[in-house]
Amino acid sequence: LVKRNVSYQEYDIHCTVVKQLTGKVITPVVFDYLEEGRYSATSNEEPRQVMIMERIQGQDLATIYGEEDWETPRYVHEQCRAIIDSLRNESIFYNDITSYNFMMDDQETVVVIDFGHAKWEEGVAHHFIQDYLDGEDGWNPDFR
Repeated sequence: LVKRNVSYQEYDIHCTVVKQLTGKVITPVVFDYLEEGRYSATSNEEPRQVMIMERIQGQDLATIYGEEDWETPRYVHEQCRAIIDSLRNESIFYNDITSYNFMMDDQETVVVIDFGHAKWEEGVAHHFIQDYLDGEDGWNPDFR
């Protein structure tokens, strides 16, 4: 799977999760991170970074359960909550808590697939993270 426009921070966080949280947080393995070439030599466009990673067999939670907060079962939110808590314990603040950023694989395990809005600094952590960890079953309304 090729993901385009990936910042170095997203790549760094993703790789950290793969290396340090194996067994706690399931996420696709990253194979490579590289610069995608410019469209032409005369282009003023900045080069874009791409990340090549494992393709997960499954579907995002929005496809399985729908986009609305109440459509996702509590046991699925509990799996997501465990992921968010494990990330926070490694000083990774995952703000983009939505049904599009989590998948359920063929073994019905929740997999986090996008670290684009994750941050290393607690100061940029969204207030919703604590609400979610405290048991609010819903998706972050600021990231819909």
